[in-house]
Amino acid sequence: MKNLRYDTEKALAKGFTKETADFKKQPFKENQSITAFEREWQVVKGWRKDFNPEKSSEFIKLSGCATRKSDYWFVYIVVDATGLKRFVEVSDRIKHWSDNDDRYGNMLFSETYGFKDEHFLFSEIF
Repeated sequence: MKNLRYDTEKALAKGFTKETADFKKQPFKENQSITAFEREWQVVKGWRKDFNPEKSSEFIKLSGCATRKSDYWFVYIVVDATGLKRFVEVSDRIKHWSDNDDRYGNMLFSETYGFKDEHFLFSEIF
């Protein structure tokens, strides 16, 4: 049953962090094609996400389940050939609590994304 749920969610590309992107080659470009979850995605929109210095304490920067090398990361809207739209966050996360290895440039796919969090500043890339 777990495998069926995993395969279903993988097909819908939601909530997985096992896809990676080279963080050093960020940001993606407008209309760039990327491959994730065995399908092609077109990058439609992009933002750089930074901590808001007026609202983010050191606790917020250091807490959470991942350690990052830098204080910024990237958020994109991507679309596949069927019109399925997803938000993608790419960070230079060093290690997640559930990982068995060290990987950089993890991509987190989700159906929704919170741009309203006052702890972060979003700058349009394109």
